[in-house]
Amino acid sequence: MSVDDTTKVASLVWLRRDLRLADHAALAAALAHPGAVAIVFVFDRNILDPLPSRRDRRVEFIHRSLLEIDEQLERLGSRLIVLDGDPASLIPGLARRLDVTRVVCAEDYEPYARERDGVVAEALRGQSREFVRVQDHVLVDPRALMTSSGNPYTVYTPYRKRWRSVAEPSLWT
Repeated sequence: MSVDDTTKVASLVWLRRDLRLADHAALAAALAHPGAVAIVFVFDRNILDPLPSRRDRRVEFIHRSLLEIDEQLERLGSRLIVLDGDPASLIPGLARRLDVTRVVCAEDYEPYARERDGVVAEALRGQSREFVRVQDHVLVDPRALMTSSGNPYTVYTPYRKRWRSVAEPSLWT
């Protein structure tokens, strides 16, 4: 697929836990490619509907953060796309409507997120689009910090040794 980087959105950045524009690994990864970038946030009903109150402080924080992001984007001549529903269908649907080449987001290690991302990745693959997950909110991928039997460490010293063996040396020297 050819990308006309003067008129076409090439990358869609999916904000999740990372409610900021500065120091944002997924946004940086998207901007490294030619073409325009659109940014989306989905109020995930699978997460929000089980909350006991719609006035949850976490949701209020998300609202305030999204308003700030939208204001920043508006100053740059853009706007934040905000959707409400199931991201497993909304993200591939938006990617199709915008005809993007790739969807970029921060890796999320929670069980629900991994399952959801698998569904999104499969749907995007079926549309011949990339799904790019970048490490952002952890220093070391937790999957790299397992024992030789594939289980989490239960003793600190072996964990620390493993962490130091996989972490960037600049992080601990």
